[in-house]
Amino acid sequence: MNTILLVKILSFKDNFEFEASVIIPVKNRVNTIYDAIKSALKQRTNFRFNIIIVDNHSTDGTTEEISRIFKNNNKVIHIIPNRDDLEIGGCWNEAISHKECGKFAVQPGEVRGVRSDYRGSVNIIELKQKDSKGRTLRLAPAAAGAWQQMIDAGMPVNPNDITSVYRDENDYLRLKKEGYNPASNSYHNYGEAVDAHGEVGKWLRKNGPKFGWFPHDYNGSHGGHYEFLGVE
Repeated sequence: MNTILLVKILSFKDNFEFEASVIIPVKNRVNTIYDAIKSALKQRTNFRFNIIIVDNHSTDGTTEEISRIFKNNNKVIHIIPNRDDLEIGGCWNEAISHKECGKFAVQPGEVRGVRSDYRGSVNIIELKQKDSKGRTLRLAPAAAGAWQQMIDAGMPVNPNDITSVYRDENDYLRLKKEGYNPASNSYHNYGEAVDAHGEVGKWLRKNGPKFGWFPHDYNGSHGGHYEFLGVE
């Protein structure tokens, strides 16, 4: 993980809720904005930060994509400027003058919204729960912890409602051999995604964001794909 570069904001304000804000100006990037925001959310720091997206009047669905997926995430601030003639500098000014901007502004040079390829080896925890094919659910540690918290909070545990979780390299290669086209940058490969329908899916859609699990209804997911983005 790249080190975050902090840029001091000149301000007379003394008390900041957030130490830093990741500033993401964007226009018409519907195919990459989701991964860009999630990459920023997954930064590991020892200080509180949020993400300010300055949506410069997108017309390709970017605005709707941001609102739909991240509207319940308190760390993501979505701004649409009043003016429609701003360049990159103007978008930055909109962000750093926002009331929820942190003490430092982060220039996210490492946030490109693209995963390079299948990562292979990750830390995975096996849960007692099974999926619809009888496989043990396997998730990354933070995602697994939140999953157990949701079960404790009343999430149904019907295995038939869960169709896909973590894929290791063997799973990935097997799916390709069977004629499927699994994405090499899928968050299933990181132990941070679940495909769920039925009662589990309904519960996740309503309650999952409180535990860091958010719906991501990309084309072809049939409305049942959930990814762990974490909570504060």
